[in-house]
Amino acid sequence: MKAFAEKQFSECYAHYYPKVEAYIAFRVRGRADAEDLAQDVFELLWKHWGQVRVETLHNLIYTIMRNVLVDYVRRRALRQDILVSLRDDVLPERGCNTVERDCSFRELGAAHRMAAGRLPERRRQVYYLYFYDGLSYASIARRLSVSERTVGCHLWAACKSVRADLCGMYRPEAV
Repeated sequence: MKAFAEKQFSECYAHYYPKVEAYIAFRVRGRADAEDLAQDVFELLWKHWGQVRVETLHNLIYTIMRNVLVDYVRRRALRQDILVSLRDDVLPERGCNTVERDCSFRELGAAHRMAAGRLPERRRQVYYLYFYDGLSYASIARRLSVSERTVGCHLWAACKSVRADLCGMYRPEAV
């Protein structure tokens, strides 16, 4: 029975993968991210392959694809919000020109890398995998052999630590 299921899955993959990847690539505007997300769609489908009914396969694939895209967009928006929040918290508003702002932002990026580098090893791994590699909690949990809740706790503590470190380094002097 398993060989038959694998054969069916291979046919499903060959039929739907190009469509799924093309749709995701259109939505995220990046071929590498689209390939990774399309693989995530079929990985999730494979996990539940024994419970899939043929008549609902098409809808299930598109539902999984939509959910994977929503998760990706949320993670990307969260990363962007954190970076904007950090930038707004640590850069004083004083009518600086764009060159000065760019230099300050580069300095902030270097300070961010240093602050993240000072995290404990496991926390740093989770932080890098989430923010720089764009992995989901589930992917990080599988890679590090921990629970998703543990990943969330490490990420929360890492963000808190990095933010405090950066805010402490870049607080404007009281006049």
